[in-house]
Amino acid sequence: MRIGRDQGELDAIEARLRLANNDRERIDPLLGISTALRSSDPLRALESAGEALDLALRLGAPLVIADAHRAVGLRHLECGRHAEALGHLRSALEIHRHQDNLPLQILILSDMGRALLLGDDVVGAFTIYMEQLQKSESLGDRLAIARSLRDLGEFHRRLGDLDRGMLYLRRGLALAGGLADQGLVGAIHYHIGLIHLQNGRPVAAVDELERSIAIIAGSDPLMEGRGRLRLGQGLSSLGMTEPALDQGTIGLERSLAAGDDATAVQLLILLGFLEELRGDARAAIAYSDRSIRISASFPDQSYVAAASLLRGDLHRERGELESAAEFYRRCVAAADVSGNSYWKGKGCAALATLHEQRGEFERAVGYYRLFIECRGERADYVRQANLDEMREFWRFGTGSSQREVHRRAAEELERELERRRGELQGAALEMVRAGEVLDAIYNDLQALSESLPAGARPAAAAIARRLAAARDGRSEWNTFEGRFDLVNPGFLREISSAHPELTPAELKVCSLLRVSLSSKEIASALGISPESADTYRSRIRKKLRLPSQKSLVSYLASI
Repeated sequence: MRIGRDQGELDAIEARLRLANNDRERIDPLLGISTALRSSDPLRALESAGEALDLALRLGAPLVIADAHRAVGLRHLECGRHAEALGHLRSALEIHRHQDNLPLQILILSDMGRALLLGDDVVGAFTIYMEQLQKSESLGDRLAIARSLRDLGEFHRRLGDLDRGMLYLRRGLALAGGLADQGLVGAIHYHIGLIHLQNGRPVAAVDELERSIAIIAGSDPLMEGRGRLRLGQGLSSLGMTEPALDQGTIGLERSLAAGDDATAVQLLILLGFLEELRGDARAAIAYSDRSIRISASFPDQSYVAAASLLRGDLHRERGELESAAEFYRRCVAAADVSGNSYWKGKGCAALATLHEQRGEFERAVGYYRLFIECRGERADYVRQANLDEMREFWRFGTGSSQREVHRRAAEELERELERRRGELQGAALEMVRAGEVLDAIYNDLQALSESLPAGARPAAAAIARRLAAARDGRSEWNTFEGRFDLVNPGFLREISSAHPELTPAELKVCSLLRVSLSSKEIASALGISPESADTYRSRIRKKLRLPSQKSLVSYLASI
């Protein structure tokens, strides 16, 4: 077991605990032990914080009780227990509200926003973050405002709204730049680097992450370990394997020193991947084994899932398909336990590919279906249901300031949904335009080839075949499909479940009808004739058993 502080310091805290003469003197050392062990032994850290809370409740001192509630809430959060974390954080917040302690209210609102976001309560998290910003502005504390902007930036990054996330982070950086808290400046550079990574801009990401590490190196090993993890990922995506290995090795050392086993496991997975790229399978497997061994004791089994997936990939590269399948199944099982649909989807996709490779098509199809279900769950962020829930909460909220917070949150998410709808319509029309251009070029080439000399016709025929393949492949479909899933989460899953007889091609037509494309536009988008598009519509109506007076487009829009 590694610890979150120097062993000597932890020993000193435990010595203070042994020398304590009463309950009041025992509380601070217990909270200190809880903080020290929060990364390396989260269950023991939670137990220590719980003992401190019991003593504080017996003592009856409100501020001490609030501190202990917050410590227990944070330990639950680190164990992946979001509901329990929220309960304790709310108790701490209520005490500080009663004491009219605005700075500590702001601090706990930040913790609560993180708990709600990690628990996939997007509406709740946004509401809390907006309240945090409002209180920071009313306090007039530039540091608190900068922290609130950082939290809102990270919220939008996790939501996938990278442009708005960058806007909040840049505002936070401008405020924090003239303040004494350089740790906050380093953290904001770190989050900006993450947005660049997600945007596919590794050069900009590396620049921001290097700035972050230059600020925090030597003073915050926990944050430095996380920064070097992301820097290693950025360098790896640029093909700079050796520098990425250097960053991963240093980051692993810092994370172990800080007792941050969660980041250490991610670094071990990265190092295993990099060694695999270098062709050193033995080193890659050693890193993978170590990551599985450390993460096995984590309450959150998502780390086991990620490490098992890497190990499965290593075995598949070596042609050891049975061993690969075993680790992929471990990935799916661990992700199931933790409720993590992302890693479950990754494991299912790997198993589907593996079974397809072995000619076991029935099993492959089963895993592909599971993968599609998992992807639908991951897209379940911005939903009309969430907006409806927020409107009701705003209508029946208590107090004008609370209603104002909810109103602003509802309007923000409405704008977000409308923006995504616009992007979806744009992607659909772009697909139509691309199809029309390809069709026109193909037809012109066919007409031209008849007048070409006999010797030139084979080359023209080869170009025509490539154009035909491009018309059938339609790379724009992937862009459209990604945006469609964000705006219409679960649509394809629900219609497939209700009408399993629909073919993949018919499901594509359903998606395009849902965004109100005409038969002619659908034909251009899919590279088929308008008559074929009409035939698809007729088949879909028949399979959905719609009466003649019922509009197909209206029915699809209602799902």
